[in-house]
Amino acid sequence: MILSAVLFACGAAFARAETMPKDPAALDIADVFSHTCLHNRGLPARVAAWASHQKLMELAATDARKALFADGPDGRAWVIQGPATNMYLAVRRNAGTCALFGEHADAADFSRIYEEYLQFLSPTGSRVDREPDKVEQGQFGTETQRLAIIHAPSGKVTYFTMSANEKPGGPYQVSLVMATKSPQK
Repeated sequence: MILSAVLFACGAAFARAETMPKDPAALDIADVFSHTCLHNRGLPARVAAWASHQKLMELAATDARKALFADGPDGRAWVIQGPATNMYLAVRRNAGTCALFGEHADAADFSRIYEEYLQFLSPTGSRVDREPDKVEQGQFGTETQRLAIIHAPSGKVTYFTMSANEKPGGPYQVSLVMATKSPQK
C-alpha cells in the first residue's frame, strides 16, 4: 500500500497496525492526500501538475467549485474517483491552499489520519498551536472540526484543518485542508 510506504519512509507512525485506518474510503483519501497536498506541501502548482499528469477531470468555475475552496482566478478543482469513495481535490495558488474532500469515510479513522499527518507536518523544533475541537450538530449529524497551526523553525507556517461529518450526506463528508505561508524575505 502506497500510503504506508510514504508515511513510514517519512517517519510517521502509520506502520503500526493499531493506527492504520480500517475503512477503505479513509485509506483512499489518505493515499490521495499523501500524493497531493502532503508531498507537494505549500506548492499548489505542483499539485495541479500532478492532477494534469493523472488526467483528472477538472471542475469548471461553478458554485460547487467555490464550496471546495477553489474559487477565484487562482483556484482549481478536480474530481477523483477512488475505489472506495469519490474525492474532490482543490488548490488556490495565491493562498497556498491544498484541500481534499471525500464523499464518505469513517469519522474515527479519519481523526486518526489527521493526528498522524499532524505529527508528520511538525518537524523537530516546531511549535504546534491547536485550537479546541469544534463539535456541532450539522445537517448530516455531528460535525467535528480540528485546526492546528504549525510554526516550523524555518519560519514557514502551516494551517492544517480536518472536518468530518458523522453521517454521509451533502457533497462531501470529510475534508483535509492545508494552507502554507512561507516567511517574508
